[in-house]
Amino acid sequence: DSTKGMSVDSGKLGIDLDSSQGLYFESGQLQQAAAAAGGAWTVVAAANADSGTATIDFTNALDSTYKVYAFVCSNITLVNDGQTLIMRTGDSAGSYDSGTGRYKFHVTQVGSASVTYGALVDSAVYGNWVLDNAIGKDSGEHGNFVIYCYGFYDSTLRSMIQWHGVELTSAPAHFYVHGSGSKDSAATRDTSARFAGGINPLKSGNITLYGIRDS
Repeated sequence: DSTKGMSVDSGKLGIDLDSSQGLYFESGQLQQAAAAAGGAWTVVAAANADSGTATIDFTNALDSTYKVYAFVCSNITLVNDGQTLIMRTGDSAGSYDSGTGRYKFHVTQVGSASVTYGALVDSAVYGNWVLDNAIGKDSGEHGNFVIYCYGFYDSTLRSMIQWHGVELTSAPAHFYVHGSGSKDSAATRDTSARFAGGINPLKSGNITLYGIRDS
């Protein structure tokens, strides 16, 4: 394809593996080129959930270092069965916004056992973003999500997120979920994020925050 090929430049025979890095021969030795800076994902912070973890907080972690951040939530389970994973934003001091009606969102789901689609939207009762339908806690069940964050550190922009994921609620049936959300105001500079298990604690899993370089 267009990202693969061979090139000869200043005595180097290059074998391009992808658009960002490759292998080349120089002085008879096989060398690996460094990855390009643009689009690189850098680990900013990570946290594990133990049984009974009330929240996982990333306090003042989403600053102006990166324009885009991404959370990768892997193998998430909750103490109680069939509950949702939620997300809130906060300021640099770790004061988290739980005001009802402040979080706008739309999340859709489709299950492997049904041809119908489900959806959940924000209303005055929610003081958070709802990221999924329901995560199971029985053997083999878990939830996994990737959440992109935009404009968190900028008080002139509203914080926005976009996410997708897959979860097992009643194995072997699974749900694919995806959604988007925004805050109702740009007045607050959101540099923190909190994850919780809705009305019950987290049981296990990992959440890692990445910064995504744009140049």
